[in-house]
Amino acid sequence: TTSDPAITSSVANRRIFGDGIITATSQVKRALGITGNNTTVSLHFDGNLNIGTAIYVTADNPVITGCRISNLDGKTTWQGVGVHLNFNGRDTTALVSNNVIQNLQGAGDGVAGNGVGMQRAILVATDQNCTKQVLITGNAIDTVEGEEGDSIVISAGTSASPLTIPAVISNNTVNLWTRRAVKIAASGVTVVNNTFSNDRNSALPNLQRVVDVTAGSNITVQNNLFQSCKYQGQVAAYLNSPQTGSNYVIAGNSVTGLGAETTSDIFVIRCYGNNVNIAGNTIVCPNYATTAAVTVLEATQVTVSGNIVVTGGGSYYDFNNVTEGRLFGNVVREIESYQYYIDNDNSGEHVVDVSSGGSRSVTLTNRDDALSDGELIAALACRQND
Repeated sequence: TTSDPAITSSVANRRIFGDGIITATSQVKRALGITGNNTTVSLHFDGNLNIGTAIYVTADNPVITGCRISNLDGKTTWQGVGVHLNFNGRDTTALVSNNVIQNLQGAGDGVAGNGVGMQRAILVATDQNCTKQVLITGNAIDTVEGEEGDSIVISAGTSASPLTIPAVISNNTVNLWTRRAVKIAASGVTVVNNTFSNDRNSALPNLQRVVDVTAGSNITVQNNLFQSCKYQGQVAAYLNSPQTGSNYVIAGNSVTGLGAETTSDIFVIRCYGNNVNIAGNTIVCPNYATTAAVTVLEATQVTVSGNIVVTGGGSYYDFNNVTEGRLFGNVVREIESYQYYIDNDNSGEHVVDVSSGGSRSVTLTNRDDALSDGELIAALACRQND
């Protein structure tokens, strides 16, 4: 049927499951609509490049689990989404778990950001502050190829006024996207224990960061694996004034497989707020040699500590308009030049591994343009390594 949705389930406390395949031989905007609360869905959708959205939910407490969703195509007339949770006017839990979502397509119009050609594997959106948890876990997502292809999106409110939705994105495997693996336009989101890979042979015009915070505060990105996510930054909260954001944690993540093809900063925060903690990450990319591994701009109370960074060039970190910045306990090895620049605005220790090769030089740069006679410019302490 060409009605929208083609099938609707309005009865509460229903479980919908089956061994067959739901497909379409002509264009269908949305295949299955859920309006009944407490509904569990476990189905197989093969969109046959005719279905735009497989599952569209406007109800409380949905459970979408064990589904197989493939071959969706949003065309140029509607959104293409595997699982769309529309929670406008609702504060509800949700579980999206152990689904396989693959091969989502969309025909764009060459204009980024207008929604034409947009594809999402999992989309959660609301127009109000929420207190109940949304859990997205254990899903395998592969090939989200729309012009604006984002694999997982959490959106609450607007970019100017983001709202809170306590969503947890955990233990998912996400491979091949054309814009982002995770887009966050909300506060209170946690991204933990996921594996991301986007091993491309060439750059794409709309690639953004792998985990991209476009609005919101209280964001944690922790213990994720970033494997060959080429041509793009890995984690960012890059806000535009008058946007503000605070309380960002990027911790325990592992980044590998980046080379000279990637010219973006690996981690970058520009938040016009406070409390940024980048700690315990491991970046091993000996062929990455262009920009900074860690960049923080326009922020207060910044700590960069306990990170291990191996690159082939560029700089370890860049602070710009940062106050109360602390940089300590980091181990940095630059494969080629072993040259490091340490801003005098920062306190703590900066550990440089110069165990072999290179010039083994350290430059301390004082950016204070109002020095007085007798003022300490910089100090270098060398310790015996036993």
